[in-house]
Amino acid sequence: MDCAVQGGEFLKKYGHDTGITTGTFHSTVPGRPLVEPYNIFSYTFATMAFGQLGLATGNQRYMRT
Repeated sequence: MDCAVQGGEFLKKYGHDTGITTGTFHSTVPGRPLVEPYNIFSYTFATMAFGQLGLATGNQRYMRT
């Protein structure tokens, strides 16, 4: 569970670059985007992951991410 939370926190912190107009959920370790154009699949998988993390931890904050 600790690894899942750490992964979720990493994704929240580095996975979405709000400096790019369309955003992205592909990132390098320092948080730089790998793919800049909007990718619906990235957001879909991230949403599914945060939803499951919210269910697993009971933390509603992940479901609003």
